[in-house]
Amino acid sequence: MGSVWRFLFENREAITFFLALAGFVMSAGNSAFLIYKNRRRVKVLWKSVSVAEHLPKHPVMLEAIIENHSAQPIALSRIFLVLDRCRYEFEWIPQVCFTSSYRIGKEILNQQVMLSMQLPISLAGIAATGGFLYVNTDDDLTIEMLKIGDAQIEFCTSKGTFSTKLPLAVFDVNHCADNAQDYCTN
Repeated sequence: MGSVWRFLFENREAITFFLALAGFVMSAGNSAFLIYKNRRRVKVLWKSVSVAEHLPKHPVMLEAIIENHSAQPIALSRIFLVLDRCRYEFEWIPQVCFTSSYRIGKEILNQQVMLSMQLPISLAGIAATGGFLYVNTDDDLTIEMLKIGDAQIEFCTSKGTFSTKLPLAVFDVNHCADNAQDYCTN
C-alpha cells in the first residue's frame, strides 16, 4: 500500500495533468452532445396544396404537419412562399380555407369552417402541429405554375431560417390526404 502512495506522491504533476486532460475531454464531449441534441430538427410533412383561382390574388392553401424533433421549444415566426424570385408572406391572421355544411332544405344541421394556422407558431420540445397555411399571391398564378416553378417554403424560426421544396407528389391530381403517404422534407 505504501508503494501506491509513494508513486502517487512522486508523480503528482503528471497525474494532475491527466486529470485535467480527462476533465477537458469530458467537458468538450458533453458540450458537443448538448449542441447536437438541441439543434433545430424540424420536419415538415406536406399533405396537399390548392390554389383558389376563382378568387382575387389567387390564394394558395397548403396543408402541412410541422414536427419539432428537438427537445427544446421552437417558434415559427414567419413563413414565405418563394416562387421564381417572388416572395409571398403567409397570413398571420387565420383565414377561411374551406367550409362545408350539411343541410336539409334551408335548415343547416352542421357547418364546419377550416381556418389557417395563426402565426407565430410555438412548438414545444418533441411536439407537432398541423393545419393549413394561407398566402395571397398574384392574380395570374395557377397550380401549373407552382408545379413547373421552383416553389420553396421558407421558415423563419427562433433558431434560424431554413427552406424546403414543395415535392411534386403533393400536386398529384389523385392525391387524397386520408390514405396517401406523407411527403416529407427536412
